[in-house]
Amino acid sequence: MAVVVSCVILPGCSNEENVYGDDSSGTLFVPGDSEVEILLSLSNQSGIAIDKRAAIDGDGDFENMGVFCLARQKQDINASPEDINWFSTDEASATACIMNNVQARKTGGDVTWMDADKHYYYPISQFYSYDFYGYYPYVTGNDITAMDNRVEVTYELDGTKDIIWGRATSNEQYAYSATYFRQSGNKGRYPTLDLKHVMTRFKFQVAPGAEVEGGDEVSPAMKDYAVSKVMIVNAAAKAVLTVADFNQMTALDETNCLTGSGYTSYVLCDEEGTPIEPVMVGMDMNTMTSLGESILAIPQSEYIVRVTLVNMSTGDEFVTEHPLKLINSSTFQPGHTYTVTITAHEPKEVQLQANLNAWVDAEDNPSVNL
Repeated sequence: MAVVVSCVILPGCSNEENVYGDDSSGTLFVPGDSEVEILLSLSNQSGIAIDKRAAIDGDGDFENMGVFCLARQKQDINASPEDINWFSTDEASATACIMNNVQARKTGGDVTWMDADKHYYYPISQFYSYDFYGYYPYVTGNDITAMDNRVEVTYELDGTKDIIWGRATSNEQYAYSATYFRQSGNKGRYPTLDLKHVMTRFKFQVAPGAEVEGGDEVSPAMKDYAVSKVMIVNAAAKAVLTVADFNQMTALDETNCLTGSGYTSYVLCDEEGTPIEPVMVGMDMNTMTSLGESILAIPQSEYIVRVTLVNMSTGDEFVTEHPLKLINSSTFQPGHTYTVTITAHEPKEVQLQANLNAWVDAEDNPSVNL
């Protein structure tokens, strides 16, 4: 099992909905901005990369991550700050949300806004300290809900979608705000957005089983058999990702930010996102052959797997008759990869032998009186 974790750095912020004007440099000015700009970069510990594969491995470039900067608590610098209301239309609450679903891209070790002309700043008012929230993949429209001090994102699931979430927070005084970054010792320091995979990942491999129980030889017939399909059935059709929740400031993390609903089936795909072609089982009991890329699912305590074998010579298919359950001693964990080994045996045709016995005259014969 492997956990892939990334740390994203943010030095600074401003609500792009309240743009006051711009100059020839492309810098955006918002009423009440301080001179402390919010920038975004990645630490050297970054380990998340996005590409067209189902699951995300290693380091690399990706686009379309969403970023929020939201007030966490009131400061004691200025008197009478308004109660925190992230998405209020009241002007007095305008600085409670200073980055609202801003698109970002990662290029090497740097993160920049998708709109390179945009600049964001911490407010000069110094009413609040702020946290940062990041998520992937980025969504807009009806798939995101931002209201009542809560941000939720909805995804359709098919087993190929990797969902990533993270937060930057600190208990240091005035973190994060313009005042914090003006203090000696904080210059050049950045909030760390700790990104984590929130799905469970299953990788599959196949090996032939012994011809007889306890044996060490494979049936010669197995040379014709391949795995043609692997599925997780009765899986969640939709996921709701809680990106931020003011009422769960300390409780929200990668283990509880995702919930599922509905039912569908996930089909194992290759790195291009298409269902796997048949993969030969092989003839060596000690050789594991990888199947496709992986299947990504919402963490839960058990999953039901269905496997299809095909005889490549005859075209006959054999589907597991009974559900194969993947069960862990506890709930399968987000950000963990579990490798599932399929041991394939030669399917046996159902046959029955019968011996017909000759009629035998009974010695104790009944009689009827008329």
